[in-house]
Amino acid sequence: MKLTFDHQLEQSFLFWLDNTLIEEGRGFGNFSGALYSGQSPFSDYRVYASPYRQWVYDSSMSGAVVPSGIYSGATCTTSGHVLDFNDGAVLVSGNTTGNFTASFSYKEINIYSTQFSEQVVLYDKKYSANPRSRSQRNNITDKVYPCMFVRYEEGENERLSFEGMFATRSKARVTFISDSPYLYRSAVSILRDKKEKFFPILAESQLPFTSYGALNSSFDYSEICANATGNLSFIKNIRISNFSEAVNAILGDRVYGGILEFEFENHRFAHNA
Repeated sequence: MKLTFDHQLEQSFLFWLDNTLIEEGRGFGNFSGALYSGQSPFSDYRVYASPYRQWVYDSSMSGAVVPSGIYSGATCTTSGHVLDFNDGAVLVSGNTTGNFTASFSYKEINIYSTQFSEQVVLYDKKYSANPRSRSQRNNITDKVYPCMFVRYEEGENERLSFEGMFATRSKARVTFISDSPYLYRSAVSILRDKKEKFFPILAESQLPFTSYGALNSSFDYSEICANATGNLSFIKNIRISNFSEAVNAILGDRVYGGILEFEFENHRFAHNA
């Protein structure tokens, strides 16, 4: 099946959400240190993981370090491996082994796309906390919080004209799990104020990642926004529901969370899509 409008809108919202939290919220930290050998989900790669699961990939972020390679001793190499930004790891081809280090920026809030309901996300899935020291380790496949789980819902079309213009209304429900009330309040405050804002809908050629979580090429979200004059999505409304203290307690010690619901409206000639 081909890439549809809903695929594009969902992916575009994820990139906008990432950019907003990292750029406006300055939601990233910098790391330089050793990578550790981990269990690989791929038969043709060895995994060397960092303590942090998701790395900053947007070159437009001031002060952020977007890695282009890894170090073996004092030598930097940019070939023979794959930088997996989504899982915070390096995939080394073949049987290559070594003591590898890397420098990068990691996200304070990881972003995951999901098809599961909030009940399944919260109660049936297990998560690991972001490490509070560099000696702590998570598996490459772990879902690590603070994080947001984004579930996109397709919605409906309403005809606006006889010429075939429709208002396509859809939404995204974001389950936010944080490890501090300060981080939770900061992110929610920033996102709440994005009501009635626009974000660009990325074309398939602008989507930056390979199936391994590596960048196809340098990704500059600010440049995409500057050139996005027509294909935009409108954030019609944002609703926020904080978890009760009882729900937070069930989720775990030092866990704070809530649900953010984003409503989108896009005017488009749907029959020509």
